[in-house]
Amino acid sequence: MGLPNEGVKNINRFMNIYKHIYAYLQQIDDPIVFELGMHWAEDTIRIINSCKSSPAYYGFEPDSRNIKKINEQVQRYNLDVNIIHGAISNQIGETTLYLSDGIHERSGNQMTGANSIRKPKEVVDRFKWIDFKGEETVKTYTIDQFCKDNGVDHIDFIWSDIQGCEYDMIEGALKMLPTIGMMLLEYSDIELYAGQKGLSDILKLLGSDWEVVVKTNADILVKKIR
Repeated sequence: MGLPNEGVKNINRFMNIYKHIYAYLQQIDDPIVFELGMHWAEDTIRIINSCKSSPAYYGFEPDSRNIKKINEQVQRYNLDVNIIHGAISNQIGETTLYLSDGIHERSGNQMTGANSIRKPKEVVDRFKWIDFKGEETVKTYTIDQFCKDNGVDHIDFIWSDIQGCEYDMIEGALKMLPTIGMMLLEYSDIELYAGQKGLSDILKLLGSDWEVVVKTNADILVKKIR
């Protein structure tokens, strides 16, 4: 996900999430997959390889710096992916993307995975190696309108790594929600980004039709049960 995992225990639990995703996608022919926040397409490859057959794959990434790396990965691994340069939100239009930067203290990677359309707040104190110096105007999409415009009638799996905007994403997908099978959602009960909702708010918005399959200290895997 966008922010670093904390500790071996959490890494092991996240691997358990991958096991559940793999088992789920192996049951579906030609799945429709939405990846929200592709970063450098590291998870894109893993998700596609988890599918029983070739998915209809829609990947959203707002940061133009990351789009170049995504295109390199797509060409290198011959991935069949629809790349949408923009952010998922609860509104359609344009907004400010707050660009993350800095160098990870352990990996040495440039920290372009913590961008958000919500203004950074506690994230800058909890992760000292991340800073936010730039901004970019980006297009925003809702799941509902995108699906309507592109003839998508259901979504089998959503991978959402959009830095404090998961609640907003669900708000913009209420019409499609009954047709979605499984979602991986990042969350935080600390206000890492201004105005972001915590886990209890996310689960309340989802309602009783959804159950939590796996929960770590930063991610939940939820599945529609009715």
